Amino acid sequence: GASAAALAGAGFELQAVVAALVGGGGAYAVRAYRARNRAQQMAPVDRGQPASFESWVDEPGRLARVRYRGASWEAHVEGDPALQSGATVYVLSVDGNTLTIAKTRPA
Repeated sequence: GASAAALAGAGFELQAVVAALVGGGGAYAVRAYRARNRAQQMAPVDRGQPASFESWVDEPGRLARVRYRGASWEAHVEGDPALQSGATVYVLSVDGNTLTIAKTRPA
């Protein structure tokens, strides 16, 4: 869009405005498309993968450390399982660098 404005002889300010509008419109269109088609998107690759329970960080708060993909991760524990070091748990989701895990594998 900005290159078309430049070709038409528009000044730099108008080119910058056109570039910002086209970029913002494109970002909005991609976000809207993903929201409409969320059910058809592929499930996260980590969902259902096994991890090894290491220790509790805050047992009443359900916060633990687990070993997953060769690294130690913080994890929120779903449900109320009694976990011991070395127990196998399963990843439900990943939010940044924190996992959500459960004792049973998700369907």
